[in-house]
Order: sequence, then C-alpha cells, then structure tokens
Amino acid sequence: MKTQHFVTLLVLVGSLVATSAPASAQKIYWHHWENGSGKIRRADLDGSNVENLIDLGSSGVGGIAVDQTGGKIYWTEEQLIRRANLDGTGAETVLVSDYPSALTIDEVNRRIYWAHGFEWTFGLSRADLDGQNAEIIGEFFPEGIDVDALAGKIYFISFHGSIFLC
Repeated sequence: MKTQHFVTLLVLVGSLVATSAPASAQKIYWHHWENGSGKIRRADLDGSNVENLIDLGSSGVGGIAVDQTGGKIYWTEEQLIRRANLDGTGAETVLVSDYPSALTIDEVNRRIYWAHGFEWTFGLSRADLDGQNAEIIGEFFPEGIDVDALAGKIYFISFHGSIFLC
C-alpha cells in the first residue's frame, strides 16, 4: 500500500481561515469573509487561479476539510455540516449539529470528525461521511483537530494552545 503524505495548513489572519487538501491535490481551500458576505474559495498552492466556489451569504464557516478520495469539500455553517464537489457544485447538508466548528476527514475509514458546542455543552463527534452513525466521542471543545487513521489517533488543540492526543 502506498503511503500518502498529507499537508494540513491552518492559518488565522483577520477573517481568513484556510485549510488544504493532500499535497497531491495542488489546491488550497479557504473561507473568506468580506463586507458581511462569506465565500469558500480555492487557488493553486502558489496563490494563483483564485476561484469563488460557494457563496455562503451571511453565514460564517468554523472549519473546512477536504476529502480528496471522495472528491468533496466539507464545511461547518451555523448548525450544519455541509459538503460539495471540489468545484463547488452539488452542495448538500450532511448533518445537523450543535454549533459545529473545527472538522477533519479520516479518508482511510471514511469518517468525519468535528467539534461542537454552545454555552456549557461541548463535544467531539464523528460520523460516516454521509452523516450516518453519528456519535459523541469526547466531552471537550478543540479549536483544531486531525486524525492519524493508520495509528488510530486523534490530535486536537485546545483554546489555550495545548495539543492533546486521544
């Protein structure tokens, strides 16, 4: 089995939140907020060929993840986790969650992981990529998460900058 190398980039500069696909995809996807309107955009890794993929209107995005194998981009939007084809077409709701934020894709086991919470109820959940078999797997609220499917590990970072492993 060929080993795949993934590059995950999380940049927080003003209102820009970016995440990238595996290095083989040669694209970066991000949420851009300007003048009260949100868009999901993509570009080549060198910053050229910027495209607006999805117009979100006044909705914000808490997290973006790319499923290169399935050819989908996933994002959180208000109380939803949504997905579309990598070119922005075919947008659909995958599941409803209590204020989802950070998310990541486990391409090996075909699952999505996300943080969610409001007021005093927080959690880390997972589900199949179609939203089925959702379950809460922890009662904490990470700012960022990633999965090492081959090692069976979940990494997350807290509000205070501490990195945890479970």
